[in-house]
Amino acid sequence: MQAVILAGGFGTRLAPLTYTRAKPMLPILNKPMLHHLIDSLPQE
Repeated sequence: MQAVILAGGFGTRLAPLTYTRAKPMLPILNKPMLHHLIDSLPQE
């Protein structure tokens, strides 16, 4: 499987959280947001 994860933008509405890390790397339930997206992809 191939997937494209769109993670663009500056995340200005999430400031000051996005001053030190990229928006996809912000933690949600102790895991980066990007990790949750990858986990939700179907397994081959």
